[in-house]
Amino acid sequence: MPKPRNHARELLDWQGRGQVIPIDGSTPDGQYIARLNVARNSILYYFNGEIDPFFTQARIFYEMVYSGSKHIVVITPTGYGKTTFFAMIALVLASIRRESVSVVAPTTKKANLIVASAIELLRSANENITSGLLESKDKIEKLSISLTKGGLQWNHGGGIKVVSASETTKNSDIKGGDAIGEGATVYLVDESALISNRNYAVALRRTADNPDDIALIGEISNPH
Repeated sequence: MPKPRNHARELLDWQGRGQVIPIDGSTPDGQYIARLNVARNSILYYFNGEIDPFFTQARIFYEMVYSGSKHIVVITPTGYGKTTFFAMIALVLASIRRESVSVVAPTTKKANLIVASAIELLRSANENITSGLLESKDKIEKLSISLTKGGLQWNHGGGIKVVSASETTKNSDIKGGDAIGEGATVYLVDESALISNRNYAVALRRTADNPDDIALIGEISNPH
């Protein structure tokens, strides 16, 4: 079990502030810390204590999983671990929230990395995450390479699949359901700054066609 982390202290150190933040929710700062703790405790629970996020990661998790916000854009530094963190969010949204998650990236290879990371995270995930997988956890681990392309699917309808926003995508591919994330309720866009406006519009076309059916567009990228 990771050593408990003091989010309030981390926040103070990061902001360079000297006052104590009450964590009972009686102040705006206290409410903020309370939300971070909700996110952190959820991550610790769903992944059996093997993942303990920093407060910025806890905030991103809270905003994408619990806040109800429809569109969130995150800029992170190189080495932040965004691929693994995005994979974790995808797993929780697909399994717990029963969302159909489309992972969008500049190339299919990059998108597949997130699905592969999600499969790897199943090793530490508890039964709330793994229950209902159409393929058993053991089989997924054994067939991880082939299953990466097909994504993950749960029997309640939640799932994770790859959507390519490659500049080399052919017009015939764009017409296919996988190229436009057909049926998705959540779009997680990795390295969105590297996706052209045209391909972004193609990959996320359904968000304009059926905006009421979309639970979240979450974008994450390094500064470019």
